[in-house]
Amino acid sequence: MTLNMKKRVVIPLLVLSILLVLAMACNNGSNTPYVEPPTPEPTTPPLPDLILLDIILKSGPQPGAYEDQVIINTVVQNIGANATQGFNVWCEFQCKEEPNWSPTYFSGMNLPNGLGAGQTITLGDDSWLSLSDCPFRGSRTFTCRADAEDYVKESDETNNVREEIIMTGR
Repeated sequence: MTLNMKKRVVIPLLVLSILLVLAMACNNGSNTPYVEPPTPEPTTPPLPDLILLDIILKSGPQPGAYEDQVIINTVVQNIGANATQGFNVWCEFQCKEEPNWSPTYFSGMNLPNGLGAGQTITLGDDSWLSLSDCPFRGSRTFTCRADAEDYVKESDETNNVREEIIMTGR
């Protein structure tokens, strides 16, 4: 056998051996074909969750007495795992309980930049709310709702309302 003939036999055998070794390495030595691992399912990001911790009534111009005017403030916390976008807090109370005429008074507070995960803030519009049309009563029921217009998608939409009976003196 001449040198040229040996090269013609040895080189293809060498190439074939290299290809066989590479194929075995890709299959980890098994005869099963390579299968792509499954693509993981996308997960939804954790959601925020707003709760009202407190309703605070500030008295009017006469110190120590809730007379004809009050300011309503609320303490809101995001107990969720993500920040919120902007939202509103609305508070209301019944002034009169006469048949066919029971106006509800509102106070709105806005947090345009939202609230970060775990953050707490006291909101108040610092506007005087007049109780002068209301009959005298020692206390009133105030109901406040965080994210009153449902702008924020939350992990729990059922815990946004707080109701408190607050002494008003009017």
